[in-house]
Amino acid sequence: MKICVINGHYFAREKKFGSQRIMINPHTIPEQEQIDRVDEHQRINELYERNDSKSASDFVDHEASVLISDQEKIQNLEAVIATLTEEIDFCRKLRKDNSFLLKQKKILLQQNKKLKLRNTVLKNRIRVLEQTTIQHHEIVPLMKKKLSKTLSGNQIDLILKRKKRVRWTKKELGAALTLRYFGKRPYMYMTDDMHFPLPARATIQRYIKSINIKQGILADVLNLMESYAKTLIPRDRECVISFDEMKVTHILEYDVGADEVLGPHNYLQVVMARGIFNKWKQPIFIGFDQKMTKDIILSLIKKLSERMINVVAIVSDNCQTNISCWRDLGAHDITKPYFNHPVTNKNVYVFPDAPHLIKLLRNWLIDTGFDYKGSIITADPLRKLVEERKDAEITPLFKLNENHLTMSPQERQNVRRAVQLLSHTTATALRRYQSDDASQTLAEFIETVDCWFSISNSYSPWAKIAYKRSYTGKEEQEKSLDKMYELISNMTALNKTSMQTFQKSILMHITSLKMLYKDMQKKHQVDFISTHKLNQDILENFFSQLRQKGGVYDHPSPLSCLHRIRMIVIGKSPTILINQTNLETNRNTRLGENICLMEQHENANEDCLSEQNQDFMSVTLFTEADVIPDLPDNALNAHEMDDESEILSTISSTIPDLPEQDSDGFEYIVGYLGKKFHKKHPHIDQGTYSFKITSDHNYSKPPSFVKHLSTGGLFVPSHSFLKLGSKMEKIFQKLHPDGTLDKKPGIVKTG
Repeated sequence: MKICVINGHYFAREKKFGSQRIMINPHTIPEQEQIDRVDEHQRINELYERNDSKSASDFVDHEASVLISDQEKIQNLEAVIATLTEEIDFCRKLRKDNSFLLKQKKILLQQNKKLKLRNTVLKNRIRVLEQTTIQHHEIVPLMKKKLSKTLSGNQIDLILKRKKRVRWTKKELGAALTLRYFGKRPYMYMTDDMHFPLPARATIQRYIKSINIKQGILADVLNLMESYAKTLIPRDRECVISFDEMKVTHILEYDVGADEVLGPHNYLQVVMARGIFNKWKQPIFIGFDQKMTKDIILSLIKKLSERMINVVAIVSDNCQTNISCWRDLGAHDITKPYFNHPVTNKNVYVFPDAPHLIKLLRNWLIDTGFDYKGSIITADPLRKLVEERKDAEITPLFKLNENHLTMSPQERQNVRRAVQLLSHTTATALRRYQSDDASQTLAEFIETVDCWFSISNSYSPWAKIAYKRSYTGKEEQEKSLDKMYELISNMTALNKTSMQTFQKSILMHITSLKMLYKDMQKKHQVDFISTHKLNQDILENFFSQLRQKGGVYDHPSPLSCLHRIRMIVIGKSPTILINQTNLETNRNTRLGENICLMEQHENANEDCLSEQNQDFMSVTLFTEADVIPDLPDNALNAHEMDDESEILSTISSTIPDLPEQDSDGFEYIVGYLGKKFHKKHPHIDQGTYSFKITSDHNYSKPPSFVKHLSTGGLFVPSHSFLKLGSKMEKIFQKLHPDGTLDKKPGIVKTG
């Protein structure tokens, strides 16, 4: 018997009765496994009995081959199944991915549709932008155009780094020189700290040196004037020359540039040429300790004539040296205030400075007084008026005080005080508050002087009041001038037997004005002459610019004067340095003194400032080559209202019986408030302008001071607005008794 193993089973071969049996030798096989193998053994024996194999070995071999073949098929099938399973899984994944992609496709199609629409919109916008957008090469020219009032072309090029170096134009150098005129520190701040593109200081120095400004006639400046005069029409070439002196420091200096010693000197003489019908001005002569002479005047007139500029008048104050010059020229005569032009042989008129004359007239009135046809005119009524003003808490004469009557020598030079004292307001107050003959005579005198000075210092042809307009030779102005001429001619200073020099000068001024207007009307058919151009304000403004670095009382040295004059002549006229005759329409006193002004007056004041701010001819030549606060809710103020109810309930709204001056002053103030706010709060009847009030007389109630004073421009408060103002005044007096202000917190109360 042999043992064999088939598929892990042990088989034994033995021969019996000619046949083979297969015996199983279990050895050490587990019980369950033995049972399984017995079953398998039985199955095998059954197969063996049915099989035709000759031996068990053949049977086993046959079965093994069959089994191996089946196993290979099974393995192949399993491989196929695995492959199919993978393919099925892959197909499922593909189906899932396909479903996702279909959804994405739908979304993308929608987005594509929107993007196409957006693309169409963007194309249209691009088309519009292409039509409206500035091209790169157009940016710089456009910037230069838009910023031309702030930056020059060269400055923009330097800022944009388009150029590293530029050649500054005369306009740019003139503007830079204006800034440099105010000092080195402002200029260095702009260039070094603010990095503002400006010419180097050395460039400005070279530019300044190109203009020769020394003592005597300014020849280089006259040559510049000739170039500018060629651009003017004949009427605009008519000019007036004015001259005056300024105190300088008595010092010895060395001028490095000119390599010469300058000084010591006491005074600087300046001659200024100024257009009568055109806004130009130019200093043409400077000299130290040089009195004005006939030769200098005639020489200047000749040189200006050679440059197509015609002198028709000269202006100066009436100091003794100037009067001597007039006499030498043959013009010191009230009936013949002119001399012949050395070239044209036409009349050149002499105009004593009107602001200087009104100061002298005021001084003589205060110091001595006048005798006019037996009537004595003194300042005593004015002193009485000022004393009475002290007793009034509120007064319309707020501009008058003791300083208008008692002044130091320096204060006597103040034109404003003279104009305020000899004004229409003062005359009205004298007529209203003092009824004696002396006061009435003085009032008439002051009224006449005020009319004359208004005509002799006019700025605008559009002023509301006739005698305040530019001189036109109309009947109202002629009557005022004739009245002043008659007054001065028949008036003598007390304790004097003859006419004083200032009186003759006033008569000369009146005669010269009438004759000059007739000449200009005949020659150029002019309609008016703004007479402020026939005074010395332009020189006072020039001297203010020379003194500005050291203040009003600064007396610059001679060398410093030359340097400053060079910068002023070449640089643009600074707008902050304006000095003009102290009129009541001056901007600095607009709040207190300009209450009665209408639009025409305001326009006149603008003309005044424009005239004072004009550039010198040389500079022009260079330049041309309302809040509403958030208030708390009423509920938050309820307790304050309750606290004040006792005060308000005791206040009557009736207009109080005040002394006459107090009542007039109260009406004046309430009228001012009405003028300021009647447009802002039109629902309140605050009053109206006096020219809108009918002239019906109310004999039971005489006209108020405001109506007396007004010539049409004052605001007259309504009766209801006066009552409201009275109530406010009483509340104020109750909260602040005895004229003292309550300084505790919460001083401003709501009512």
